[in-house]
This record gives sequence, C-alpha cells and structure tokens, in this order.
Amino acid sequence: KAGVVASINQLLEPIRNEFKSADLQNVSAKAYPVAKAAPKKKGPPQAAPITPGRLDMRVGEIINCEPAPNSEKLFIETVNFGEEIGQRTILSGLQGLVPLEHLKGSKRVFLVNLKPAKMAGIESQGMLLCTCVNDGDSRKVEPLTVASTATPGQRVVVEGFEKEKADERLNPKKKTW
Repeated sequence: KAGVVASINQLLEPIRNEFKSADLQNVSAKAYPVAKAAPKKKGPPQAAPITPGRLDMRVGEIINCEPAPNSEKLFIETVNFGEEIGQRTILSGLQGLVPLEHLKGSKRVFLVNLKPAKMAGIESQGMLLCTCVNDGDSRKVEPLTVASTATPGQRVVVEGFEKEKADERLNPKKKTW
C-alpha cells in the first residue's frame, strides 16, 4: 500500500507544482469560492444538545411482559426499578422481533427520564434500550443485557460522561429517536 501511495504521489508531484502558479491559484479560487459563514440569526436560545450524560439509564427487572391488546407490535412490560423509582409500565415495539420469554424475568437497560407517551391507548413511562444489526434483508434486534450482579434501579453510564447529571425529564421539542 505504501509503495502505491508513493508512486501516485511521485506521478502527481509535477501537476501539483504547476498548480502553485499565481494564475492557476486565481482560476481555482474563482471556480471554488470559499463559502462565507451565514450571519447568525437572533432568536430564542437553542436547547442544549442531548449527550449520553443527560440520559437517565437504569437497570430494570421485567416482572411481567405481555402483548398489547390493541397492537400487533407492542409488548406491555411491568418493570421494577428498585425503591428510588418503583415500578413502571413500559411499552416496546418488539413483538415479532424478540420472543416474549426472552424478556420475562430478565434485567435490562431502560431510559427512564423520557416524557411519558401514549401508545395503543396505554401510557409508556420509559424505553427499553436495544441493539439492532441489519444484515441485508434481515434485522436482528437484541435488548441490552446487564451483569447478573446488577440491581434494579442501578444507574448505567457511558464512559466519559459519568460525572454529568441526568436531566429530570427529557422533553425535546422535536423527536430525537
């Protein structure tokens, strides 16, 4: 690879030297003008960007999981987050992607500081976090797992963002996820 790069650079060197002339620099500047920065608009301050430190990710133990009666895609999960948060109802669109038995009784990672949202007429008070791998036409979805020693309600942090304090409630003006 290094030999190919050296050969190409050797072939291009005379062309690069020719383009160093003032005439060709002017032609290049006219053909490819540098865009000027747009003037800053005055208006309301922008919301702070969402970083991993602002997300309140917690270990939750799924006590019960069942298909939502009004949906072909949703599961209704009853999740224990320990004494600090208690139990919450969380809906996830994993029906057909993850077996029900794979969720019941397991400890998973949940986002718990989202604004509650109604789905299929039921309020969801968080989000189950998953990974997704697209392999051609197929898609594999897997909920995030935690160590067997993790306790319900334990905070999950992203390396480099441990010191940030999670928001009380994320309420973005436009959908982020």
